[in-house]
Amino acid sequence: AVIATVLTCSMAVTPVFAEPDTLESLQEEQENLQNQKEAAQNELNSLQSDLDTIVTKLADLEDQLIAKGEEIIQIKADLEAAEEKRQEQYDAMKLRIKYMYEAGTGSATMEKVMSSGDISSMLTQAEYTQQVHDYDREQLQEYANTVQEIEDLQAKSEQELADLEDLESEYQQQEENLN
Repeated sequence: AVIATVLTCSMAVTPVFAEPDTLESLQEEQENLQNQKEAAQNELNSLQSDLDTIVTKLADLEDQLIAKGEEIIQIKADLEAAEEKRQEQYDAMKLRIKYMYEAGTGSATMEKVMSSGDISSMLTQAEYTQQVHDYDREQLQEYANTVQEIEDLQAKSEQELADLEDLESEYQQQEENLN
């Protein structure tokens, strides 16, 4: 019983000593794990920053897509209004030309001026003829301007559509990067 008591006491009192090499390797392993953790955290922060940048770009591209869509809608409305205006001007010019043909032109106009009687009537008739001629010129120029406006609007519409397609492809590329 004495021997058992002595052995039991010696076991409880005797401390366990670890080898110094084992303690150093545990500290090195702990440092390696800490370095790996810091590297992973840095990579996570970098990826989060990249994600934030891509999300911001996507939001900007989406806003640009919306703005381009609204521009295209406005251009189409302007184009439609210009087409209606062109048709009205064309119809008015056609009617005017028909009237001029029926009423006579050139020598008939000169004949009206000469046969108007006294000089004041002749000057009035000549002034009226000049005003009609000026009005016809203005209407023709306005028609030409309307046709040019339509061509410009069509070109702008095509350019805006091309820009919209470019933005959509960029948006899809950014979305793929995000995924």
